[in-house]
Amino acid sequence: MTGDIKPDMGIAELSRELFGVDESIVAEALLNSPNARGYIIGAISELLLKRELVSAGFEVLRIKEKWEGPKIHHGDFYISKDGVDWYVVESKGLKSNSEKWAGTSGKSYYEKLLTSRRDGAEAKWFNSLPQESRESIRLEPNQSEFRLCQTHMPSGKATNTDKANGRSQASPRYDEFHLLAVDMYSKTGQHEFVYAVSDSLSRSKKDNNHLLQNYFITLVLPSTLRPVLPLAEPWSTDLVALFGQLNSPVLSSEMQVDNREPGGRAEGVISF
Repeated sequence: MTGDIKPDMGIAELSRELFGVDESIVAEALLNSPNARGYIIGAISELLLKRELVSAGFEVLRIKEKWEGPKIHHGDFYISKDGVDWYVVESKGLKSNSEKWAGTSGKSYYEKLLTSRRDGAEAKWFNSLPQESRESIRLEPNQSEFRLCQTHMPSGKATNTDKANGRSQASPRYDEFHLLAVDMYSKTGQHEFVYAVSDSLSRSKKDNNHLLQNYFITLVLPSTLRPVLPLAEPWSTDLVALFGQLNSPVLSSEMQVDNREPGGRAEGVISF
């Protein structure tokens, strides 16, 4: 690798520069590695999220992955409207196997929702839907193939449990980021984002400082691959309105910004 990466390079050039092989080897490696595909989908989501944030009028800075000292901001981007107050945005995907919930035991999915526990997230959402949206679920011909949109937020094992800002369980703390962005791609086939303010998400019963790993967002109709609207609270596509709800911007002295150019190597990585 020469280190001379340019954003306008084609796939063949990038394959040779980044990996030392031609594009057919890169394609085969991706086909043989679900983990690699998942990582690249995540990288694509982050790129498209950044573009959406910029399009909405935000200043956007990438947060360093290799943090110097104790990691404070567990997110992907800092965003600001005025260049003074900065907030942390975390990008996540959807849980891939959430449809296991959908065992219908001989009932249609619509009937299952009607008879679900009233205090469950799905039931609360369903009971709050306008009649038109409930009808779209009832009339869906593929009742066994609904796609359940649920967050997937494992954050590794518990760390620093003896400290006030440590993790006592393997899920994010509510104060690690301000805004959560979730890419709906794995259920709709389109990269479209929904958002929630961290302070608005329900907390873990075991530790009120922690969020949950899984939050229900909506269902996707199998016949159209479109989500049922409105989304479950507190999820929204109105990014600007949610930004207005954010509190406690980060301290500028604690920000660690990744200033690498596209194609730049991580610190300490040798370039050939």
